[in-house]
Amino acid sequence: MVENHKTPGPHPSMPAPARAGAARALFAPDSAEACELLEALDDAMFTAIAGDESVVITARDLWLQAVECLPAELVEESREQYLRYAADVARRLDGEEVCDPDKVVVAVEIIELLAAG
Repeated sequence: MVENHKTPGPHPSMPAPARAGAARALFAPDSAEACELLEALDDAMFTAIAGDESVVITARDLWLQAVECLPAELVEESREQYLRYAADVARRLDGEEVCDPDKVVVAVEIIELLAAG
């Protein structure tokens, strides 16, 4: 898991996302940078979707960074994984007699982020 996953902002070893109008910087799909970003993103996303709201900001920032830095096919593959997991979590939460509304809100926030583009 990412050691600083509770710290807002992008993973410290990742470059800042490209600014509007700047050339899109793509990592090669099998590069060390792409693997590191995907690992950090997975840790943050799966933790956030599971209901840990302390990592939502980090998950959002890493997602936006991935959209900017990774090839589209890697982003789409990750998006599908996260949405499947979010749907599974939502089904489990729906089946609970006592549902934690905070966990539901966090899952919905992540689903909205992934659906936005």
